[in-house]
Amino acid sequence: MSISTSSHTLPSIGIIGAGKLGSALSLAFGKQLQWIVCHSVIQAEELRNSFPDIPIYTSIGQISSTCDVVFLTVPDGKIKETAKNFSITLGHTFHGKMIVHCSGALGLDELNSCRELGIKTIASHPYQTFTGKDSTALKGIAWGIECEKEDEDSINSLVTSLGGIPVILSAATKANKAVYHASAVVASNFVTMLVEVAREFAAKADINDVFLAPIIRRAVENSLEALHLDAPLPLTGPIARADITTLELHRKALVNTPLWELYSILSRATAITAFRNDIITAEEYELVKNVVKE
Repeated sequence: MSISTSSHTLPSIGIIGAGKLGSALSLAFGKQLQWIVCHSVIQAEELRNSFPDIPIYTSIGQISSTCDVVFLTVPDGKIKETAKNFSITLGHTFHGKMIVHCSGALGLDELNSCRELGIKTIASHPYQTFTGKDSTALKGIAWGIECEKEDEDSINSLVTSLGGIPVILSAATKANKAVYHASAVVASNFVTMLVEVAREFAAKADINDVFLAPIIRRAVENSLEALHLDAPLPLTGPIARADITTLELHRKALVNTPLWELYSILSRATAITAFRNDIITAEEYELVKNVVKE
């Protein structure tokens, strides 16, 4: 099967798994969408309200029509099981079609049960964080792709039609897929958690987002600019200055509170990074480390 994105030959799509990514894809594919499979009756009713013209199923066995491409957007631990269920139930009718899982940590082997029945298998991971409320998060993002050489054009066309940037993963990346996915977790979830940590500190100091929002926005913009330009780390503050006096004031204010553990962990990580990037010397690193130790 070769996928074309011309207006007359857009591939038909089925989606198994209606979580945040599945919901975003459902919205993005629009008229290409043939059906959705979700995990619960309650969720099915919600989806029927959002997609009144699309069949909504609660099991793979209810699927009554084929489509060109099936997306598995179920949790990673369910991919192999779901693929096997799909192959047993419908594999013979999807020979020559395509099935795509969207895990960033897992490879093509999860779909072996489908491949054995002549279904084309692809791992295509959208490197993004999703809320499921709209499809705009799919625009302008990289998709890490693992597939057979003959399927590259098809999945590249499909990703491009969503406004994405298809990237065929190198052998080195495929060998380190868990680390590849961990980088996405750091770039999304950990950034979110750092904002939450800042909010906890702000609450203790009795200040609000009038203070927080501009400095968070500027820090992220500075870091992204440095990333884009491969420039030095734009680290500021008392650790970057090896300002021991200020760090000791922080310790005195926080050491007997639950916030100190967070501050200590993040400060030590920052100090290591500052030293490795030649922002502080080895001697300064030792001084900082001694102040912010647990």
